[in-house]
Amino acid sequence: MEPFRIIVMEKDLESGMLTSEITSYKVDKGGELIGAVHAEKTDDGYVIDIKFTTDRDLDDWEYSAVFDYYDIEALGDGMISAEEDTSFFNPVWEVRIKMDDDDEKMEAIIQNLTERHMAELESVYQEIKDKREDYREFDETPHILD
Repeated sequence: MEPFRIIVMEKDLESGMLTSEITSYKVDKGGELIGAVHAEKTDDGYVIDIKFTTDRDLDDWEYSAVFDYYDIEALGDGMISAEEDTSFFNPVWEVRIKMDDDDEKMEAIIQNLTERHMAELESVYQEIKDKREDYREFDETPHILD
């Protein structure tokens, strides 16, 4: 796994467009699990929105099983919010954190979140590996994006 550099763009809340680059952060491990990043300006500064995803495309039964077994609380404290996003082909977890002006601090926070996500995802893969029969109905009825 190569180090990643994620570019944080400001998202205009009215248009939904990414308007300007704010900063970038280095992610040493697990950057491929970050599907998207942007920042939104608030009265208290910026909030960074990170979408964590999976390291591979999942079968339909795995899609449901991963969401069932993934413990979003495993990502830890310090987030504004963390929630599942079922509008993508693979599972996505949207995490919102307050941006700090100290880039090294932010890199450490993002790296920590990424590593926690990696560990939880690996734990889930191990937990569900023998559960295909429990989710057979999802192989017959593929998941549909919202």
